[in-house]
Amino acid sequence: MLQDAGYDMLDCDNGTYDAWYWPHPPVYMPKALNLEDVAMIKKEVDIPVICAGRFDDPALADQSIAEGKIDMMGMGRPLLADPDLPNKFKEERLDDIRPCFSCHFGCLARIVQFDYEKMALKDISCALNPRCGMENHYNITKADTKKKIAVVGGGIAGMEAARVCALRGHEVDLYEKRDVLGGIFIAAAAFDFKDDDRRLIEWYRRQMKDTGVHVLLNTEFKPGDKDGYDEIFVATGAKERKLPTPGFDQPAVRYAVDVLQNQNIQDQNVVIVGGGLTGCELAYDLARKNKKVTLVETCPTILNVEGLSASNYNCLLDLMEYYKVDILKNSKAVKYEDGKAYIETVTYNEPNIRGRAFNQSLQGIHRDVKPVEADTVVVSVGYVSNRELYDALKADNVHLLGDAERPSNLMGCIWSAYTTCLNI
Repeated sequence: MLQDAGYDMLDCDNGTYDAWYWPHPPVYMPKALNLEDVAMIKKEVDIPVICAGRFDDPALADQSIAEGKIDMMGMGRPLLADPDLPNKFKEERLDDIRPCFSCHFGCLARIVQFDYEKMALKDISCALNPRCGMENHYNITKADTKKKIAVVGGGIAGMEAARVCALRGHEVDLYEKRDVLGGIFIAAAAFDFKDDDRRLIEWYRRQMKDTGVHVLLNTEFKPGDKDGYDEIFVATGAKERKLPTPGFDQPAVRYAVDVLQNQNIQDQNVVIVGGGLTGCELAYDLARKNKKVTLVETCPTILNVEGLSASNYNCLLDLMEYYKVDILKNSKAVKYEDGKAYIETVTYNEPNIRGRAFNQSLQGIHRDVKPVEADTVVVSVGYVSNRELYDALKADNVHLLGDAERPSNLMGCIWSAYTTCLNI
């Protein structure tokens, strides 16, 4: 019908108002997820057909076009992350592409956030590419004075700082006390559905080589090493927050980073303490691997993550429901004993949408403790900034970046490093 009406081309994806994350698929959805459906449309029309939806693989595009499934690959977000992407496709510089990893923090979520300084909605940008949409005033330019710079911490914030400083013409030493670059993001990227996160780590490692950053692995920066540097950036990250809950010192109680790095939970019954983004992603991942998962959150709602897109939020909620994750809100673990997590749940007299009581007989504030089978307990309750080195170095030429300044998401780490280094 559209072809008969005179349309010259069809740009196709999926989605409804009940599942509107389909046309803006988050990281939890497959790559090129609309391809087979769009191929069916191609059979019915003579005009060109474009396929969109996490489709950024040029080899798959070539194959699909050659097989007559589609006429063109459609991309949106990948061009925000790396606007030179088509040229890199053409020149076969695939390792040089900064990948979009479908987080939506800088694009879809940002355009509905209000900027109270400008009294207007924010412009579209990209979590990984702060220059996106602000090219006129966020360009990386050569510094007036070449400086010798130390960056402490080889996580994403540290590597972004080192990259920007090197591109501005500074001499940069990057200190990392471990034997590998990537920091805490290595653990965050460990899920099998986060291949683009792992590609981003590799992109940053390549950037360190391409921009001439001097990387010192297995090297801890000490306060006495500050001499000889004009500027020092401290990006020492954050440490996991620990809980003093009785029984949480047992081997069956583990923390999120350990679980993410090792991916070795064999037990059937898993209780996850903490309903933030990492806790919910762990719940989804383990549940789809046929574990019986209970998610425990102290707040009345889960996923209380600043700047999280409704697309990612709704998709993750639907997936946890589909895989039957038991979500206990207004709840906390009060002890772990004999293979059971004892969970205290608080119920309140919450009104209905009209501000009236739900029930004829009200409970007041009611606390109920029940045991939940837990072969493994995974604690994911956030992070505490590691500012020890910064506090020891404090001076006008020492700058705090990333999670060391304030635990945040990847956008916060990259943007703080980028904007700070533009002024050095």
